[in-house]
Amino acid sequence: MRSDRWQRLGERFEILEFDDTVRLIADMGESLGTKAFFAAIIGGFNNSRGALLGGLLVGVSENLAAAYISSAYKDAVALIIFMVVILFKPQGLLGKKEERKV
Repeated sequence: MRSDRWQRLGERFEILEFDDTVRLIADMGESLGTKAFFAAIIGGFNNSRGALLGGLLVGVSENLAAAYISSAYKDAVALIIFMVVILFKPQGLLGKKEERKV
């Protein structure tokens, strides 16, 4: 009786719609994790505002590249920005240079 009530509620709001088309794949969040890593390094790994700036820069530039160049190169934009920032400013855009004593 109780499960029948929940089933009717789920059917009414289409909450319990399970389908064979939904599949979980092991590398589903790989591109998201890679872009988040690039954004954190671009902005400055030890600075949360820098990571936020890096994420904004990566997101806007990817969407502009998809709109004006090609959507096939959308994922490559984050890598290109990452390589340019690492070459010219290894601590990130808002990161501070730190010396370590060993």
